[in-house]
Amino acid sequence: LDESGAIPSEIRQGLKAWFLEYNYWLLTSEKGWDERLWHNNHGSSYDSQVASFALFTGEDSVARLILDSVKIKRIDRQIEPDGSQPWELERPKSLSYSLKNLDHLIENAILAQHIRIDLWHYESEDKGSISQAIKFLIPYMQGEHEWPYTQYGGIEKKRQHYANLIWVASQYLDDPLIHQTIS
Repeated sequence: LDESGAIPSEIRQGLKAWFLEYNYWLLTSEKGWDERLWHNNHGSSYDSQVASFALFTGEDSVARLILDSVKIKRIDRQIEPDGSQPWELERPKSLSYSLKNLDHLIENAILAQHIRIDLWHYESEDKGSISQAIKFLIPYMQGEHEWPYTQYGGIEKKRQHYANLIWVASQYLDDPLIHQTIS
């Protein structure tokens, strides 16, 4: 929008000032810190919000701090070597939350590219990764296996959500299984 000239300069500056103030609140308030400390999709969502607002307001050092920590705080602690996300699987809408967390991890990987951090290819010591989390869901989303965890609200609607996620990921990951799945 900045380059299009569609937003007048004074509105753009006001918007940036508002997001700068809001991000400061997210980074310093008790409620913000509570969300930051969550070990599930809440924490991943917090990271993507703070990082995107920081990039928008020119606070690249804040974005770098948040996105670099995704490796340890999110990927290392949230994704098992097989790609499962145990903090999401224990919840009553386990598939919904697994997809939601994956949404935020993908957002974070896209944002991280803007500051030269590669979350797409990052692997934990035990080989957990965004790619593994995507691949873990393939047999369930393609109907090859029945979802073995609690999922109130059904699975059918989740297949389109997953299709959208895997398509986005395929634009960044050169993984034969992921590309085969979208073909």
